[in-house]
Amino acid sequence: MVMFLTVLSGVCWTVVYLDLIRLGLRDKTCGMPLFALGLNIASVKKSPHACSSVR
Repeated sequence: MVMFLTVLSGVCWTVVYLDLIRLGLRDKTCGMPLFALGLNIASVKKSPHACSSVR
């Protein structure tokens, strides 16, 4: 169940980021502020369970 939710979360965030890029290119604007993107990436890198194996 944990693996399913992890994969589902990854797929959903990928869809969100692709849509942000698509809308940004369409509107010729930034879809997500750079600061918010940096915080998101930093939180993923910092989380202790990011690199641990799921059992």
